Amino acid sequence: MTLHMDLTFTAAGLQATCQMALPKNESPALGFILNSALKIREIQCDGAPASWTEESEFAPLYRAASRRICVRTAQPAHALRVEYEGLPAGWCSGVSEDIRALNWYSVWFPQELPFPVEEDGVTLYGCADWVLLKGTYDAQNQTWHYGGQGYDPFNLVLYRKASLHCVSNDFITVSCADAQQAPLAEQIAASFAQTLAYYNGTLFPQKTWTPLDMASLCPLTPPGGAYKRKGLIVTTQFSDDPLQTAWLNAHELAHEWCTGAPTHTWEGWLNETTAEWAALLFAQASGQEALFSYILAQHDTPMSALPPIRTADGSRPEGVHDKGTLLLYEVYRRFSFETVQRLVQLFAALETKDTAHWLAAIREQVSPELAVWLAEQLDL
Repeated sequence: MTLHMDLTFTAAGLQATCQMALPKNESPALGFILNSALKIREIQCDGAPASWTEESEFAPLYRAASRRICVRTAQPAHALRVEYEGLPAGWCSGVSEDIRALNWYSVWFPQELPFPVEEDGVTLYGCADWVLLKGTYDAQNQTWHYGGQGYDPFNLVLYRKASLHCVSNDFITVSCADAQQAPLAEQIAASFAQTLAYYNGTLFPQKTWTPLDMASLCPLTPPGGAYKRKGLIVTTQFSDDPLQTAWLNAHELAHEWCTGAPTHTWEGWLNETTAEWAALLFAQASGQEALFSYILAQHDTPMSALPPIRTADGSRPEGVHDKGTLLLYEVYRRFSFETVQRLVQLFAALETKDTAHWLAAIREQVSPELAVWLAEQLDL
């Protein structure tokens, strides 16, 4: 299927039109979820108005409160058009005079669709005075275009041109709209270059590097974490603490290699645990003991107080990031720096990114005993 969004920002939030092509649809019933703060104005199926129902509000995993929308037609529809408006709330999302940010977490576009999205795109109107990160500007039509480079999905960060501050080097462009954050961008860019020098060719196989964008949403959103998508790192704010900055860079950059396990299940522990340990390995390799201690201090809950990593129903348990990090710390203590380094490298090199294949690689290339011990720990 293809999914294209036409988007206009307004004083009240946004107006959006989603157009989906569903050539393989054989069902008269179609469903998706959408942020519950968004009001649907119209739905059309194959060019004709259609009726829909909205189920009770619920909280999908990691995302803002949403409703499931159900559309039923007499015959299977192959084109669906949905018009809606409002101001979707969500983590790392919002609209202000200087920043506009939307992402998967805010469910601002239809999600949990019946078919995988094969082609995607967003066209933004009325944003001539703005810059869209990772976007392309059409000066003739005064529109911004995003997408078409592999379904991401849509993580939009726009800055008003008059408020934008940027620092760039060969590896990253750091952007913000807060003048007080601007001096920190230089520190972040320098820290990023140092971390990349270790990852790209030392810890992991070297690859051709395409510069990333890093965006601060301060003061749009409250402080609280960061996320990485294709070519883009979004953080709620830049920190004036150099250790916090180094940790942010090291962890999020590691996801260039430490990624691929299913994120919506307990298997996602591999992505976060190996990214965190890549950061810890960087701290050790570069002689930054303070950074090593700082990162470990973020995981101060005892392992015994956290639920098992592996769940019977496949769900992702609370505290899995902490438990995974502490589990590999036990490997670090019992074995060595080199052992943990090898475990991280093995995950990054897997073709099938899951725990079973990771343990099989450990059994074959590191130690059968270690593989057995790790497997046992997953259920404790």
